[in-house]
Amino acid sequence: MKNTIKLGDAELEPLNSAESGSTLAGRRMFLELVYRKSPQTALDLVSPFYLSDLPADYRKSEPFVGQLTAFYLASLARPELHQIPIDDVPILGNLRITPVQALRRFLYTSNSKLQRLLKKSRKEWTKGYPNAANELIAATAYKELLPSWSGLENQPDAMELRQSLFEWGQTHNLTDEWCMDFALRVLIEFKVACVDKHPFLSGVSTGRLFHSNYDTYLNEWSWRSWRSACFAISKERRRQIYDALSDIPGLETFIFNWREKNGTYSDEIKVEDYFAPYSATSEEFESRVEESFWELFMNRFRTSPSDLVGQLEHVTIELSRFRTDLRKYLRKCSTQNKNYGKPVVKKHSADLHFNWLVDYQLVGESYTQISKEYEKARTSVMDGVKETAQLLGLSLRKANKSGRPVGVKEKWRSHIVRKTRNERESSRPTR
Repeated sequence: MKNTIKLGDAELEPLNSAESGSTLAGRRMFLELVYRKSPQTALDLVSPFYLSDLPADYRKSEPFVGQLTAFYLASLARPELHQIPIDDVPILGNLRITPVQALRRFLYTSNSKLQRLLKKSRKEWTKGYPNAANELIAATAYKELLPSWSGLENQPDAMELRQSLFEWGQTHNLTDEWCMDFALRVLIEFKVACVDKHPFLSGVSTGRLFHSNYDTYLNEWSWRSWRSACFAISKERRRQIYDALSDIPGLETFIFNWREKNGTYSDEIKVEDYFAPYSATSEEFESRVEESFWELFMNRFRTSPSDLVGQLEHVTIELSRFRTDLRKYLRKCSTQNKNYGKPVVKKHSADLHFNWLVDYQLVGESYTQISKEYEKARTSVMDGVKETAQLLGLSLRKANKSGRPVGVKEKWRSHIVRKTRNERESSRPTR
């Protein structure tokens, strides 16, 4: 495992962002690891019902489970199916309301508003992109309908959705607001990019029946939706970078123009680039500029190598001027940029700490179990978990208490033999 990881692609991150780029990068790493180590977390979020809620006989019937799954997801794609009173079927009376079920009900009651938003989104997209994909149009509309976890508070029809998401979060120890925002994004991706695009569920075609392979679809779609929501975190980080770049005044472009021996400038060797501290390090920028320079240099003299004859001293002067100008430019950028950014976080033992955090928070292992598994000191594990959780803004679950659970009595009396004073005296060895 890597020893140190830089949580970002650049040298600096914006000072005044609501959430730092390092935090967003760390959250993406954490969430991707969550799926790899606890895929049930994502599956519980997108499953239309919990299998354990069904009566045992029905639970074992794959055709029944597949048909029921297909119906619920088809009604998620087609609100008109919600009118079928399947929820009144007695054997389904004990089904808990999952996030997908709650989303299905919310979209049914909000269908008229959703149609207006879809119409508005299509109009805006087709202005600049006449052939904009339906998926983009729908995603924009859903984002406006369900902007955030906190935004659900202001929508009375969304209380059931909010409650079901929170219960999911409690089950998997992911109850912070950013976790709830992420879960909502996963649900939207699940509907728009997966359910709505399936021909059978969306009613476009009777082919490619869903119910016969429902478990394969759910497993694949849970990962695809989770991954897309992770990618959205990176998009948010890039958006912050673009917004912050405009706050740096006078972001100058580095320009180097090769000067010929006769004093004229050559357009054949002209390098132009600018250093954006939120998207690259100074070393990366320097390497990029030098690569561009040498490519132009080789092209210039490869076609006319005779031009180098007698110019060795002049070429050496120009190469020195190029390096001097580049270093001078980077020093100026460094002096200016330090007032508008802070260094990107470098996380020591990041791979280990992120693994420990997932093992503790979602897998349910104790600090002691993790320390034995990784052969590390318990205090090191505990400090690594707490430090990483603080970086992400993640509330840690309460540690499991050791010993007998509260309210549970011992089944057997403790067999403690208490000797009397005389017995103790008689049992002492004689001198």
